[in-house]
Amino acid sequence: RRGAGALPGVPSHLHEPTTVHGLLPRMLAGPRRYSLAVIGAAAATFLFLPMEDLRPRATPVEPPRSVDGLAATRRDSVGRRLMLAVSRENGMNGDAHRQLLAVDGNRDGTMVLFDHDAHADRLGADTACGTCHHLNMPFDRNTSCFECHRDMYEPTSLFDHESHERTVAERHGCVECHSPEETVKSYETATACTACHDDQSASGPIIDPPSERWADAVGYVHAMHNLCITCHEQSVLESPAQYSTELARCTYCHSADRAWQIRELTPRRAEGNHQSTDEHREVAAGQRLHSAGAR
Repeated sequence: RRGAGALPGVPSHLHEPTTVHGLLPRMLAGPRRYSLAVIGAAAATFLFLPMEDLRPRATPVEPPRSVDGLAATRRDSVGRRLMLAVSRENGMNGDAHRQLLAVDGNRDGTMVLFDHDAHADRLGADTACGTCHHLNMPFDRNTSCFECHRDMYEPTSLFDHESHERTVAERHGCVECHSPEETVKSYETATACTACHDDQSASGPIIDPPSERWADAVGYVHAMHNLCITCHEQSVLESPAQYSTELARCTYCHSADRAWQIRELTPRRAEGNHQSTDEHREVAAGQRLHSAGAR
């Protein structure tokens, strides 16, 4: 769990200078030097920004997509390096092919590939779902993260007052949640969520369970990082012989070149001097696999 102690040999994920180079695309991975004049000019532009509305812009979260992928042995660490697959052919054996989840909540192309089946098998299959799926929607099991963490960066409320008015107040009255003894009807004085929803919190989650009054769900990026990093750091601390410190670094999951790979794999129009879709994919596959093998 977070707070169990600093990870030996691994910088804090909140500021990890050693991964900045690895998180830049190859063409930008060299040292950067900016003149004082450029920095001053950039700062001056803030004086001319419109100030009418400074409210955060909503960034709705899209659900993960199921994609074909490949799992290659890592040369520098334990585990597998996950890649998008062009097809199941191209000489790839059946063991290398995996069905993956592409986690790309705002669809900007900087996705993280996640092997859900491998994680489930390692953690205990169906008995370990609560390790990650820590809170469920009513009548649901193993609710997906995006169902509650509905904005990429901003918190979103877990409580739908109108829904409770329809399903609870119409049958039992407002006193079901708001005691008549309370002069102020508010979140702080209302009946605790767990008084009714007593079976929706999972047992044994890797992160701290929610309080009895469910607060807002944090942004999607925060939630995913908190969940994944907590588990990876804990694995390295508890089983250093099995997991290297690379597991707790940003570059273990994030690839700066994945957006470029996706653009290269985009189907193209097959006419004139354009490459056909199959030819283009073969070229992209060769570039992608060469890139992965070089690391």
